Amino acid sequence: ANRGSKEASQRERRSRIEGRGRDDSPSKLDLLFYVEEARTARRGRRVRKGAAGSLLRMTELFGGAVLCSGIPSSWRDVSQIRQCPDHQEVFQGCVEETGGVLLVFEVLQHQSEVEDESAGAFFLSDLADSNRAEESSVVSGRVIKSLDDAVDVKDALPSLRIPDGSSGVACISRGRQKVAQGKDGRNEARWIDIHMCVLRLRCVETDFVISLSVPLGEESSAAQDSHEIFSEILRGFKIIDWNLFG
Repeated sequence: ANRGSKEASQRERRSRIEGRGRDDSPSKLDLLFYVEEARTARRGRRVRKGAAGSLLRMTELFGGAVLCSGIPSSWRDVSQIRQCPDHQEVFQGCVEETGGVLLVFEVLQHQSEVEDESAGAFFLSDLADSNRAEESSVVSGRVIKSLDDAVDVKDALPSLRIPDGSSGVACISRGRQKVAQGKDGRNEARWIDIHMCVLRLRCVETDFVISLSVPLGEESSAAQDSHEIFSEILRGFKIIDWNLFG
């Protein structure tokens, strides 16, 4: 019954994503440190090995409108254990010593007042507010000014293709945030490494945000390999059905 309702929800998403804000979203850190014994329902069948050594699977997002072949096969789909907003797809890599690694795909309304050069910092700040971060900073950032740029796109987003006659920008950034752990933030604050890519798709009035949150301070493979893991996710990301955006 749960699988049927999930598929019905995915079909509804595919026709249109509505409510593209974070106002009604649960705190990402509530998800990040949410602990529950549950088996991951794997939605992908094809598996390959990533450069960081982990097995990666082809995963359908938003009812199959988006595909990503870079998600580690051991990471679980959070929607299988708790409700997620329709404009989000959330995955969690559970590591006992760190509390968890969180990957979020979000379909958001395009912020036309935000310049491309400032978009990375803008969305990192937005995430810091959502996480109720005590401190936050932008470590690095770059802007791919055209998703038609063969050199830059081949390096960062080789699977992404945009419709003929359309344009887009990718803002790839990295930040750090000091956030209280645990549900409701009742535990000691800890630094989180944030990798983020904002796809600014003006042709469909959408900012598609991909973020990877990795707790720091522990010798976990995810913390050590977070850059390569995020690169694999971006390299395997593609939009199949642009009707997703309405």
